[in-house]
Amino acid sequence: MKTPPVAHPVFRTHPVTGRKCIYVTEGECTGIDGMAEADALALISMLHRHLINPKFQYRHRWQRGDVLMWVNCACQHLAVRDYGDGQRRLMHRVTVNGSVPF
Repeated sequence: MKTPPVAHPVFRTHPVTGRKCIYVTEGECTGIDGMAEADALALISMLHRHLINPKFQYRHRWQRGDVLMWVNCACQHLAVRDYGDGQRRLMHRVTVNGSVPF
């Protein structure tokens, strides 16, 4: 099943705190309404490079019993296979309904 295209803002506002955050991911965002494709892709790439700067990253060192939570609309996350051979990653995901991005 193919995911249909969805329009959302480049910058969104957290519904509780009112803080702004960047809401794009290179490779998933394919354009920006009102911009030429080449310009939009260049801006998306620049914003993505800014987001993945190590000074903005948190790297968790897992220990037995850890629980990690994040606000999906305010951060980007990536699972990294940094555990040993013979170990497995067990994840239980809980998603709480949120608001439409604005």
